[in-house]
Amino acid sequence: MNRYTYRNKLAVVTGASSGIWKAYANELAAQGCHVVLAARSKDKLDSMAREINRQYGVQTYALACDLSKANAPRQLAEQISELGLSVTTQALALTAVSRK
Repeated sequence: MNRYTYRNKLAVVTGASSGIWKAYANELAAQGCHVVLAARSKDKLDSMAREINRQYGVQTYALACDLSKANAPRQLAEQISELGLSVTTQALALTAVSRK
């Protein structure tokens, strides 16, 4: 049993235009959570944001961002700030991947 309530909270969902993260964003919205959708495809995000807002009545924001770029997290944070929102993180993890 989940005791955490998502109603009127705000979640930033990256990779939200498809797959599991799209489903996750929809589930959060279904539980009353406002969502910031971030992914590379602005057109997909805009369509998705309209649908989520229509279906669940939550505030939904669509931000285009390619998180494979080094400065993308900073740009995403700036875009969120421009909306008048603030993001607080509990933890930050950086992972390096190398190929042989």
